[in-house]
Amino acid sequence: MEGSKMRPPGHIEKGVMFGRDGYLFLLDGGHHVFDLLLGLRKVTDQSYANFADNVARRAAICQRAGVGYLHVIYPDKHNVLTDQFPVKDPFRLADTYLDKLPGVRNSVFFPLQVLRDAKSPAFLKTDTHLTEMGNIEAAAAIVERLIGESQAAHLNRLVASYQWHETDWTGDLGGRFDPALSERQYVLRTRWPFKWFHNDLMGGNDGIVDILFSSQAIYRQRMLVFGDSFSRNLCGILSYFFTEVVFLRSRYFHDEMFQQIQPDLVISSNVERYLSNCESDEDRPPFLLYPYLNGVNYAPDKAFAEALSAVLSYGRSPYLDFLRKHDLMALHPAA
Repeated sequence: MEGSKMRPPGHIEKGVMFGRDGYLFLLDGGHHVFDLLLGLRKVTDQSYANFADNVARRAAICQRAGVGYLHVIYPDKHNVLTDQFPVKDPFRLADTYLDKLPGVRNSVFFPLQVLRDAKSPAFLKTDTHLTEMGNIEAAAAIVERLIGESQAAHLNRLVASYQWHETDWTGDLGGRFDPALSERQYVLRTRWPFKWFHNDLMGGNDGIVDILFSSQAIYRQRMLVFGDSFSRNLCGILSYFFTEVVFLRSRYFHDEMFQQIQPDLVISSNVERYLSNCESDEDRPPFLLYPYLNGVNYAPDKAFAEALSAVLSYGRSPYLDFLRKHDLMALHPAA
């Protein structure tokens, strides 16, 4: 790690706990991370009920449509890197949900052991998010769970067959300090061919959209992803596996987007600390109104508007015309 002098393990500053081997851990924020990991903050019964109702409802909607569904809970960093975290045996919030709600377990995936067993560190040192290798490991495990086929060969190919690039990185935790704490990270330099369209939404998270088309994907299936930044970071890797990936930044499952996009597979997701307060899907706004409800300036470019129009018009002329324009007709099921 580079930047200002490291503090000893256990030192707390700017809402960050310093760990062993240069790792930083989030303690503050609206989800009361420190109180949660110490087991001092209790989750309300309503939060558990909302989570159970949400997952059961989402699974039923997808089942009726013949669509594969999975809810992913991404483990908090301190629960994966237990050797580096100064607090012994931190409370695992996801376990309480899974223990209390056995009825939805079959629809929920908590890849804690996958990330603990990763071939190289799963989390960045100065960031709350996964390394590129962590994203690959998580994506392969999610695909394996959804498809029901081993992804070991594809995981090995992703690690070995693409060029990696080392770069400087200052994460969301390291950036809190002056001078900033930075690190070296490895990212994929070259990837499989894909086209990426995004709405450049600024001033908030809810309402971010990424649309990826991948002509050489392993599976000719279309995936819809609801979630936070963890799932967003995985979507580039998921485009290796699936011909279309649409990411919608939201804590909710938006029925209207599901009905218009008509995906083959759906993931809803959240990072573990968000379980501190799970809201009901009944509270969701229409997804496309997020930017306006949040009062941000929003003017996506025409290329993105055409891509969004296409995926919201699956099977109709706007979708087919878009594929022809971008030489993507090979992705169409009838091709």
